[in-house]
Amino acid sequence: MVLSALSSSSPSRRPYIVTIAQYSYISSITHNLTRADYKLFCHVLISTLRQFRLVSKNQKGWIPIPKRFIQDKFRGSNPRTLAAQGLVKINRHYIPGKKPRQYKVADWVIDGYIGASLQSATGLLNLWTGKPVSPQTDAVPLETPPDDIPNLIQEAMACFTECWYNPGFIELHLAGLREEYQSDPTISKRFRYLNDSICYDAVFKHSYPHPTLPGIRGFKPAYALQSTGRIGTPFQSCSRSMKRAAFGTIPHVYNYDLASCQINLSLYQMRLLGIECPWLVDYLENKSRRAEYAAQIKITEDSWKACLCSVLFGAVLPTHIRMKHSSIIEILEEDPLVNGNLDSLAVSLACLRKVLHPLQKPLKTWHQAVIQEVVHSGFIVNHVGLRREYADFQNKTSGIIAHLLQGMEAYFIHTLTHLGAAYGFIPMGNEHDGLITIGCIPPAAIEKAKEITGLAVLELREKPFIINNE
Repeated sequence: MVLSALSSSSPSRRPYIVTIAQYSYISSITHNLTRADYKLFCHVLISTLRQFRLVSKNQKGWIPIPKRFIQDKFRGSNPRTLAAQGLVKINRHYIPGKKPRQYKVADWVIDGYIGASLQSATGLLNLWTGKPVSPQTDAVPLETPPDDIPNLIQEAMACFTECWYNPGFIELHLAGLREEYQSDPTISKRFRYLNDSICYDAVFKHSYPHPTLPGIRGFKPAYALQSTGRIGTPFQSCSRSMKRAAFGTIPHVYNYDLASCQINLSLYQMRLLGIECPWLVDYLENKSRRAEYAAQIKITEDSWKACLCSVLFGAVLPTHIRMKHSSIIEILEEDPLVNGNLDSLAVSLACLRKVLHPLQKPLKTWHQAVIQEVVHSGFIVNHVGLRREYADFQNKTSGIIAHLLQGMEAYFIHTLTHLGAAYGFIPMGNEHDGLITIGCIPPAAIEKAKEITGLAVLELREKPFIINNE
């Protein structure tokens, strides 16, 4: 099965659509490359643009590409040529057979590409070939043959036929982000501006006017299947404020998510194994705990939630701030209240360890039980029917727990999506742990989804999109 990946899959069989201005910009900076080098550059660029949030936040912009892959798919290309011309950077720390070299598109290339997106240009071109294309050319949801995808996921994806949004409000939002970044060019402000701009760029080129609502546009979502059963589309990766700008003014559009989804599912799994966890029970029963713990740790509530979910998924709780490759340290460092200050980071980490101390023993017991079962069977099949071998996880607890919990989350959301036709709502966007719909989801549909999946512990709540002057 061909699943969403950074660059381990083959170069896309679909054209990558760009505007004439974008193509002119890319052509101007690559005019002296060979055809093979140009295609390799396009592969690194497209991989970055399609998963900008992932490669920027988790891997700091690096794309892993095996040497054999380059030799097979881009015969005659030389990555050193791209590096010599300043188009990409090469991380030469690799382990033969295990960890490939990594490549990163230069910041100025991304900045120029987004700048070209703002220029007025008619017509769309295929970045690979420079030939004209239509927006519909890139509307094929997956490269994977339909028979390789579990029926539930196929049926859910088939329910998403159109997604409507307000481009005018999005452009106002992006102008605000651009102004903030230009006045204070920090890494975080650059990321927010570029990430939302790339999401909008990916959507707008495939969109068309609404037949009756002036100023509203729509597109057919092209979902990509992830290894856990989640499905992804560009709007999922944008900020909450951009989603508010996109959907907040459209009549009869509703936004739903599963409250404390991964936390509820973790406790559910523990109880299935007879593992008691009073700390999680208290956290779920007392809604004030989220704000209380965030205040104790001196971080925002969003960062607190990210830390908690990372630990639930198997991330190691650091003992000191110098631990390398720690997702927890990265979350704390990037929190606006910590803002990279080492003293604040140390204080927040110490407080985080104190808050989470009662959770550690039951959590470890649960993780060990899950891992032992996967080791014994040699594989794991999650709730949407996707199987992964134990060897795929390379002894990483986080991957195994993610396959389990995200599979349960996807099972519920895909099931609810498929119930739309019977219960009078139209699914417009999958949000991993939620749905954007035209028409409200009635309580009867939610109860039916719980009955079908057996996941009565999940609570679907509405979170209205509100446009204001903030």
